[in-house]
Amino acid sequence: MNKDSAVVQGAFLLADKLCLPSSLCTIQKADWNRVKHPVLQALREICGTDESGDQPSLQAQAWIKKIVCVVWLKLLSREAEEDVEKAWKENPFFSLQNSLPQVNRVVLLELLKSTAAANVFATLLLRLPVAQLCAELELLAEHVRTDPIGADDVLFFLDVWWELWKGRDEDSRTEGSVEMMFANQFARLSAGSPHLTPQAAKRLKLDTSDLPASSANTEVLHILLHALEDLADHVSSTDLCLRSLSVCLDTLHTSFLMEQEVVLPVKEKLHVLCEAVTTRSDNKVPSPQLIREALRDLRASHSPSRFQPSRIKLSEALMIVAALARCWQEKGLLRVDDCSHPSFPTFQLQQSVQRVLIALDKASEAEEEKNTLISLLKSLAFPAIKISPEVQLQVSSCIISHRLEDYESFAALFASEASWARSDSCWMDCLEKNQAVFRQPTTLLSLSSTLMTRLQTESLNFSQCRKVMKISADIFSALSLEDKNKVLAAMLRFSSRGFFSCSVPQPVTDGFQQELNMVFNCIIQGGGGASAAPSQGNLSTAVSLVSRVAFQNPEAALKSCCYSAVFNKGASGLMASILQQLPGLRGPKRAKGDVSGNSLLCRCLQETIRTKSLSVSEKEQLLRFLGLLMTSDTMSEGEETRPSFLSPQEVVKTFVLPNLSADWSGLDLPQYSQGTGLLAWMECCSVSDPLQSIMLSHLSLDQHRPDHVSMFSKGLLVTLTQTLPWCSVSQWSRLLRVLKELIVSHRLSVPFSLEYVDYLPLLDLRQFSCELRLSVLLLRALQLLCGSSCSGWLSAEGWAHVGRLYAQAVRETMSSVKSKLSVPSPAAAPASAAPPAVRDSTSSLRAPKMSTGPLMDAENPPGKLTESKPEGEVGTAPSQEVLFVLSQLFCHVQHIQVMMPGGRSEPLFLCSLEILSHYEAIMAAFPDSCSPAESDNTRHFFSTITDNLDNQEMKAVLQQKIAQLVSSAA
Repeated sequence: MNKDSAVVQGAFLLADKLCLPSSLCTIQKADWNRVKHPVLQALREICGTDESGDQPSLQAQAWIKKIVCVVWLKLLSREAEEDVEKAWKENPFFSLQNSLPQVNRVVLLELLKSTAAANVFATLLLRLPVAQLCAELELLAEHVRTDPIGADDVLFFLDVWWELWKGRDEDSRTEGSVEMMFANQFARLSAGSPHLTPQAAKRLKLDTSDLPASSANTEVLHILLHALEDLADHVSSTDLCLRSLSVCLDTLHTSFLMEQEVVLPVKEKLHVLCEAVTTRSDNKVPSPQLIREALRDLRASHSPSRFQPSRIKLSEALMIVAALARCWQEKGLLRVDDCSHPSFPTFQLQQSVQRVLIALDKASEAEEEKNTLISLLKSLAFPAIKISPEVQLQVSSCIISHRLEDYESFAALFASEASWARSDSCWMDCLEKNQAVFRQPTTLLSLSSTLMTRLQTESLNFSQCRKVMKISADIFSALSLEDKNKVLAAMLRFSSRGFFSCSVPQPVTDGFQQELNMVFNCIIQGGGGASAAPSQGNLSTAVSLVSRVAFQNPEAALKSCCYSAVFNKGASGLMASILQQLPGLRGPKRAKGDVSGNSLLCRCLQETIRTKSLSVSEKEQLLRFLGLLMTSDTMSEGEETRPSFLSPQEVVKTFVLPNLSADWSGLDLPQYSQGTGLLAWMECCSVSDPLQSIMLSHLSLDQHRPDHVSMFSKGLLVTLTQTLPWCSVSQWSRLLRVLKELIVSHRLSVPFSLEYVDYLPLLDLRQFSCELRLSVLLLRALQLLCGSSCSGWLSAEGWAHVGRLYAQAVRETMSSVKSKLSVPSPAAAPASAAPPAVRDSTSSLRAPKMSTGPLMDAENPPGKLTESKPEGEVGTAPSQEVLFVLSQLFCHVQHIQVMMPGGRSEPLFLCSLEILSHYEAIMAAFPDSCSPAESDNTRHFFSTITDNLDNQEMKAVLQQKIAQLVSSAA
């Protein structure tokens, strides 16, 4: 047993002696004043409380709670006749409990009343089952109605009542708390003894014979209202009268007149709290404990009661409350003084009356009783309570500083109230000490807006301005990256220059410039070189540093990013990576199709490159920077794709189109040399579909001038040669689409030469004009690329990549050709079987792909060509033309495979096999498409072409396949 426990034991033993010839287990209520002093003195010594009833400290509360539990369990263990040998093993309170003399309920309840521990009692009651809670309440009601009855009995009863409505604190729910240990012991004693039923508890309560009529009553509201009826004559002061009526009205409201919790707007909640603090305390600075209790009062009066009535009805409750109010009014107690400083009970009743009157207006039952109470309550007039901005600031600061209920909402209000910001000491102190509370995007934005307003309307000195900006930047720096981007995007809507959009002291501007320079010097020196990519840790640090200065001045931060990307060697990649992590600096989203090019980054970059003439390496860095910013970024979390920082449309509008002109003697770009603009144009076409559409729509070519078309076509061939090796698969698909569009629209001239023709049958090849010209164009581009001037451009891996891209183009062309093939008529097909399967490049069998157009009829027999279809429609063509086009494709592929370094391109080899498979299948499906003599000439011609291959294995396989091209015509 420790010292404090020994003090408590000695106090109770002395009190027990003072009871002689009686004892603490038989003491009457009237005798408590005679024996209480040793016990209360011990509590003052241990807890530091005083006799004035002031709110005890949290440490004092903990000791009072423990002593109440011990006394209560001492009482219950006697009633349950608990076995001591069992108790010492299972009861954590046993040591102190066993050292005390036996006590009765008078000691327990008077101890609670003397120490103003109604909240402790209510918290423990709420841990009990409803039946036992009601039994304990009946014992309390009986005790306070026992003589001598004083105002302190009524006040204690009301306090317990309202504390039950407020509910228990969160910390009382945690495992291992005093409340939980008490509840476990109570349950153990109840389960182990039949004596602790509600009826048995009453028999043991006091030595009186007048038990309540409804001994089985388990309705809390019924017990409390009828007990207050019995105590009505003992309400002897105005404050006690106002308090009693306020509790009754709030109980009526929460039990009968509301269905769900009412959530007050934070401003309204603050106003009520300020009124409570102003009327309850004279202290200039409100205590957190006082505000905590005011918050609990507010929540209890706006939430449905946990004790919903089942026995008592609204009409009966209205009658009881109205009768009590009339009784006190007739005695002159129910009056409200019209003074400049109303009392706390006056404030409480005012709030209760307002809530009940609003609710009763909506109630549709008990009209007579309702109207009686309404008339009585409307006769009351309450004085206005004046609240100053200083009190509002102090209350909000206290809630924020001590993390009281709903403190985040109060932080948002605190951040948005510009009038509070004028109180420098309190406002600044709260902001500085509670930065973590303001780490919500909306809250920080409100704070930033308040600071900007203050900077614009007031003349702050250097120290104040620097301190406010530093605090706000510190708060921003602690946000997650996602939240930082939300704030940056919103800050840009305020101003592109952030806090520096208005006049700030020059030393503050100089200080920010120093911070900005230090940030980018640190980043460049730490990871901006060209030698290696920055680590994830370095990148995260760089992003954090840049975002911090961007929060203070977005425009200045972006200008520094642009300058570093262009003029610091190797820094373009790092700067692009940083900006890709900060999409909030892109600015507001534009409407679809808006390519105004007026984003803040574009403006900053334009200003950067205008400052001086760029060297070749600086131009390369600029282009790399732009290219990276147009690339979509994949986030590490969840692999979600983030849009590119700059849209291709913006780049084209701002940096490409102003530098393109046609009089297309070619491109007039003196600062780049001729043709470079066309290369940029083609690269832009490969970036994305929307950018491709823009580039095609802005291409201006005078098609009435053959020399212009010829110059453009020659330039495009060279540009294609430069672009092809560096394309990804998706970029190459876009370029093929551009080339087809230019051919179809006659802007790209590609003469078709008959180099690979042994004889020229009478064919109509108009339907295949685009496919044949595209194939020739690719052949010419590969001839350039494989020529002596370009052969050293690529590594072995590069040539393999080119081969794959070319094979893709050939397959797309084959698909286009086959889609135009006519479906054979039944007469033309072999009578014995369906058309033979086509063997594709993977050697799997599949049916030949036929046109989805209508079958040929008598007007279009198999040997007759169908008419050419308008552009956009799929036409059908006879098989002879298809075989001719496939033969040209085969020859082109073989020519290119022979030219490519090494001559061993697996994709081109497979492509050639696929062409031959299609050729063979069409010959079989259309026997009349090729005579035996023609097929013999074709085999000889193809074999001659294939003989040029250096790889013997590939040559053998292809020639074996060629040998199978035998006509089945009769």
